[in-house]
Amino acid sequence: MARSRAFAVLAAILMSLAGVAALPMSTEAATRDVHAWVELSTTRPGPGCPVYMTIEVRAGGAAVSNAEVVIALFNGDEVVQVDREYTDGNGVAHLSVTADGIGADGWMDLNVSGSYLKGYSIGATDGNGCDAAAKYDEITGSIAAASASSSGFPPFYTYVQQRNLSCEYSAVQIATNGAISEYDIEAQVPLSPNPHWGYRGDIHGWWGNTDDYGVYAEPLAAALPAFGYYGEVFYGGWSNDQLVAHLDSGAPVIVWLALWGDMSHTETTDGVSYTLTPGMHVMVAYDYDDSNVYLSDPGTGSLVAYSWGSFLDLYGVLDGMSLAIYPA
Repeated sequence: MARSRAFAVLAAILMSLAGVAALPMSTEAATRDVHAWVELSTTRPGPGCPVYMTIEVRAGGAAVSNAEVVIALFNGDEVVQVDREYTDGNGVAHLSVTADGIGADGWMDLNVSGSYLKGYSIGATDGNGCDAAAKYDEITGSIAAASASSSGFPPFYTYVQQRNLSCEYSAVQIATNGAISEYDIEAQVPLSPNPHWGYRGDIHGWWGNTDDYGVYAEPLAAALPAFGYYGEVFYGGWSNDQLVAHLDSGAPVIVWLALWGDMSHTETTDGVSYTLTPGMHVMVAYDYDDSNVYLSDPGTGSLVAYSWGSFLDLYGVLDGMSLAIYPA
């Protein structure tokens, strides 16, 4: 099977699982070379057996933590199972799939931080046990990494939202480096048709519409002190001045972006008007340079870069709505 086709199929599936459309104006993040050690419990499993993978990822001798690891099990060109985990503080992740739905020519792709590292033949074999043909492998490759940071950030935390419309709550998890889970912050935010007052719609709805929608900056800021953080809400308009000032102070900044451009309309609740825009999505800005702003995207669990011009076109639609997060 062509590796490029397999990776394209997997990327589309991961976008679908995240509930977010592909982002056409992002540019590829910087890369770093890594060294990985992989253990597979079996490569010729009996039908129905589990296939366990343990991977350790290091760069320059140091553990690579918070890296997204995805394995996808293929039967021909069809993806039959996917598992996704993040490396721990030792650079280690544990993943598993089950040898169901594949034949003798099954295949497993290994992707780290959105980069294809290697593939393995995983052939279901009648009569074999669940530990047949175990494999140990040592590989090298390149994965996406944060840009060099003038403000002193390490390679930034990535995380994939767990519900179709939980990008705002997941952005809080990213901005606090995992200290506040998306579920914990959700429990502190009320529901409201006005997203400036609470969460609008069903968090399991489909991304892009304005009935099942999300939440704006103010309810998130109000919930942060319960976790030992405080948030500064600001509206930067079509300018990056306030955003840059907060990034220079060391704060990650959650930003609200209109990925479909300005399709906004106004609604009113209890006499108060507010703006909604189809295709709204949230990311975390963590660094910048003269050309680009660098963001962690909970929709894909990856680090992306936007040119300032492209970013401001999306940012200004909701008046540059932003939430800078600081420890209390």
